[in-house]
Amino acid sequence: MKRNISAKIWLSLVFPIAVFFAGFVWFCFTGILWQDILTFLIFYQIGLFGIAVTSHKLLSHRSFKASPFVESIFFTLGSCAFQYSPLYWAAFHRKHHQYSDKPGDPHSPWAREIPFPGRLSGWAHAHCLWAYEFDFQKCADEYAPDLLSKPHIRFFHRHHTLVGLLWILLAGVTEGLLLGSIEGFWRGLYWGGIFRILMVHNSFFALNSFGGHGFGFRNFETRDKSTNNFFFFPLLLGECWHNNHHAYPNSASNQKRWFEFDPHYDFLRLLQSVGLITDLRPFPKDVVHESRESAKDPQVTNEHQNDSGNQK
Repeated sequence: MKRNISAKIWLSLVFPIAVFFAGFVWFCFTGILWQDILTFLIFYQIGLFGIAVTSHKLLSHRSFKASPFVESIFFTLGSCAFQYSPLYWAAFHRKHHQYSDKPGDPHSPWAREIPFPGRLSGWAHAHCLWAYEFDFQKCADEYAPDLLSKPHIRFFHRHHTLVGLLWILLAGVTEGLLLGSIEGFWRGLYWGGIFRILMVHNSFFALNSFGGHGFGFRNFETRDKSTNNFFFFPLLLGECWHNNHHAYPNSASNQKRWFEFDPHYDFLRLLQSVGLITDLRPFPKDVVHESRESAKDPQVTNEHQNDSGNQK
């Protein structure tokens, strides 16, 4: 391994846990207020939307179309999540689909690249440790030339960290106004900023590791080990139907069965009805057990080549 494993463990495990318990101790003395919970929920949903809709449905899979102005708004929402740049997110996600659970997949839990025992090796790698040795810019050059060719995407990509910090500041201002005090500002920075980011990150990391590629049920016999997982719905909404997504990755909806709700898709339908987006791709109807992501289906492979510019 190129970097010391202790540094990875510090960044990925010790620091988040330390932040969590520091906040826990603080709020043991001050109590948790309804304003704390409200601020957390508001900015958690914005961050979740930023990844699920901007980074995933829009940029990774081009599941709908939007004007440069609307795309720019979506990109700022994606930056709220603070989970890499949305452009980088789209690039490594496209690579993930090309090699899903095979050699070359950036974050498959079925890879054993770090010295943890048993399945912990793959889970820890897929959860977040893969990112410390991953070349994001090289991946973007190879898998997202279509995004790099857009001036507005390049602009917000260069400034995504600043935009993310502004979202944290806005969380502090929001709770500061709710409580009418400077203490509310600091509480908002924690609940709507630091703690919210940790929760959004680890919810998606957990889906990549054990939640969506190990435990759950499958509607489709895809070429990977993707699964749908009920338990992640409160955290990730429609993103938890991961096997459905891997079967039809270019669909803006992950809902196959009536109980597999995808609220983000419903919101996108609303945006399309008022003309803010176009060409929203629904989930195919009347499908049973098949995988259009498999190599046997050139239609989707070619379709994704046209959209992403470099799906091989």
